[in-house]
Amino acid sequence: INVCPHEEVEIVTVKQPCVERYTKTVYFHTYKKVNRTRRHTVAECCAGWVHVPGMDGCQR
Repeated sequence: INVCPHEEVEIVTVKQPCVERYTKTVYFHTYKKVNRTRRHTVAECCAGWVHVPGMDGCQR
């Protein structure tokens, strides 16, 4: 009760395959590090409300 959604943004680094041509017929795979943004929604107490440990929801 009295819980509002809050969106968190997290930047994570992932390895992305990168295929490069060495000659006309020989290919090799490398990986490059790419930053991606991950968003997820968490439940937090609405403004003016606090979470009391051991109790469900948020209290004034």
